[in-house]
Amino acid sequence: MSLSKSQLDAYHRDGFVFPIPVLSTAEVEAACRALDGVLTRCGAPAQRVPSTHAYFRWAYELAAHPRILDAVETILGPDILVWGTLILSKAAHTRYIVPWHQDGAYAAYLNGAGAVSAWIALTPVNSENGCMRFLPGSFGQLLPFTDEPDPDSMIKRGQRVLAQIDETKAVDQELAPGEASLHEVTLVHGSHANGSDAPRTGFIVRYTTPAMRQTKHPLFCVRGTPRNIAVCPAPPATDPEDHYRAYSEFLRSELAKSPAD
Repeated sequence: MSLSKSQLDAYHRDGFVFPIPVLSTAEVEAACRALDGVLTRCGAPAQRVPSTHAYFRWAYELAAHPRILDAVETILGPDILVWGTLILSKAAHTRYIVPWHQDGAYAAYLNGAGAVSAWIALTPVNSENGCMRFLPGSFGQLLPFTDEPDPDSMIKRGQRVLAQIDETKAVDQELAPGEASLHEVTLVHGSHANGSDAPRTGFIVRYTTPAMRQTKHPLFCVRGTPRNIAVCPAPPATDPEDHYRAYSEFLRSELAKSPAD
């Protein structure tokens, strides 16, 4: 499942590539059931569910899925770390948006290391329900941004680039369930609100290499070796009750933080 030469050329030219088939129908259904369990048992806010990979084996295995890692390895090389995951869901007919932003704006610890964000669709994703929109070629350097809060933004810290955006050049990232996109960490991207009758949900994984700096955030080596970076073990597949309790405590601490934390 490595990227073809034409896909890799498109990634290096545009800063993104899609669609990439990753999950089977059964795998998508299993992930949705597991997510429903987290929402029910832990009281997670449905629109924004962070860091499940650090607590639940199903989420870790999704982040470490061989098909997505094969594609990521084509870009980053054989040593791959995960520095974060996030599940974003827009309910039908809701106002939430993702403003034009760059993922690297809140990750200085990447320290110039190559980094890729994967967006794995757990539902149909299209222009009607607020798919991601990429600005081709808008990568390579971080742009000035504001972190002024926006009540409609799904980004916790409110990052929004201050550059003028020509939205006529944006490309809609339309995906079927189980398909994924990859984009470079400095690519400018965002999404509109969901005006459709159905929800839109995606599982986002942040990948990088051991060239990053050590950070207090939990890091996981999902392929190759972490070299000099201290990493965490995969969450165990047993004792799900302990996982729910630990994740509930994590969510309470996250909700107590200010947006600047």
